[in-house]
Amino acid sequence: MQQEIFCGIDFGTSNSSIAVVGKCLNPQLIPLENQKNIIPSTIFYEIGQRKPFFGSQAIERYILGYEGRFMRSLKRVLGTELMENGTILNGKIVRFENILSQFINNLKEKAESKTQQNIFSVVMGRPVHFKDNDNKADLAAEKQLESVAKSVGFKNVFFQYEPIAAAYAHEAKIENEKLACVIDIGGGTSDFSIIRIGGMHKNKINRTDDILANTGVRIGGND
Repeated sequence: MQQEIFCGIDFGTSNSSIAVVGKCLNPQLIPLENQKNIIPSTIFYEIGQRKPFFGSQAIERYILGYEGRFMRSLKRVLGTELMENGTILNGKIVRFENILSQFINNLKEKAESKTQQNIFSVVMGRPVHFKDNDNKADLAAEKQLESVAKSVGFKNVFFQYEPIAAAYAHEAKIENEKLACVIDIGGGTSDFSIIRIGGMHKNKINRTDDILANTGVRIGGND
């Protein structure tokens, strides 16, 4: 009988990664291209090709001048009107939810190929705010990402704040309660968080209250 495997996805503006873990499987990052554990968050829809190219292959095809549509910074459309309006690919209107689904499904397929079994549970990383000072758009962005995850076959979708996820590695090394400053310079945003870690907080499932302060700007490496 196969063990249940969970995966965690870091869907980033610039790069993305996926890791797996199970009861008898230590946490491990999945090689995504050329044995690298990260892949650029890019897609290239080449005219005449049935399937899109992802990551470095997408960038290479675009740079070499193949005819088609190149997309990057896909995460930035979450919570915006573009998610509803869609875009034109090869003369047809396509919803951005379908485009994001193809990229996330590529990560899922790589993980399932490595583990040799289907994966139905995922923890998706998310910023503290998808959209600054807009709770409605922020909630919509999370719902859209959840819909994308379920569209590729994930049945159980959970979310973890990216600064909390970043603090976990440090938290595992300390015993007493401390305050941590997590600075996340991403491709689309730069976020700064003050987080309470260690001590009795380690065993809490919901860590929302441990984010004492958060701010940021929608400026990142891609800009």
